[in-house]
Parts: sequence; C-alpha cells; structure tokens
Amino acid sequence: MSDDADLEELKAQTQKGSRVSAQTKQDDGDLTDALVDALEAVENGDVHPNVSVRDGHTAALLHALENNPEAMHDTVDSLRDYLGGNADGEVDKSVLIRLLLRAGLRAGAPDTRESLADAIAERASNEV
Repeated sequence: MSDDADLEELKAQTQKGSRVSAQTKQDDGDLTDALVDALEAVENGDVHPNVSVRDGHTAALLHALENNPEAMHDTVDSLRDYLGGNADGEVDKSVLIRLLLRAGLRAGAPDTRESLADAIAERASNEV
C-alpha cells in the first residue's frame, strides 16, 4: 500500500511539473508573439527605434569610454567575444549599448533573450 501511495505522489509531482513546464513554454510563446508584433511596429514606424535610459552611473561610464577610444574598443571587443560575435566592425556608443544589453539578457534573462532571437527569426522568415 505504501508503494502505491509513493507512486501516486510521484505521479502527481511529475504531472504538476509538466503543467508548470507547459505554462512556462506558453509564456515564452506569448512573449515571442509580442516581440514579433513589436518588431513589426518598429519597422512600420509605429514604435520609435531609439531608447533612453536615465542612470548616472551608466552615463558616466559611456562618457568615459567615449573619451577613451582604446578602452571603448577593448570593452566592445570583450563584449563581442562574450557574445560570440565578429570582433570587427563599428565601435561607438550605440554599438556598446546594444552589446551591453544583449550581454545582460544572456547572463540574467536567457529565456527573454531566446524569445527575442525566436521573434527575430520568425519575423525574418515572414519577410521572405
């Protein structure tokens, strides 16, 4: 009898985990769909492609890096290496901010980063 109770408890835990996993996948799908819509809105001009951030420490960092081109290049190169990107290319404040945001998503919110990548891929396939 005890084995049956243990089996039922294990079965219930497994089913609960499956529902949680299914809900997480549904939430990720919802975000991906929202991101596809947002990408389209940006492309259509309905949403402005620029973003603003009010943060003194970040402003100081960006200002210092802009005034120290060697440090700016080193930072951008390090971020590109971390993200597995091409080390060649433009180096400016906009590139740095994009790389910082992508690195932050990769490190701290990989599911969100994956949803964004899925949305970009889906949007690209819809345009073909």
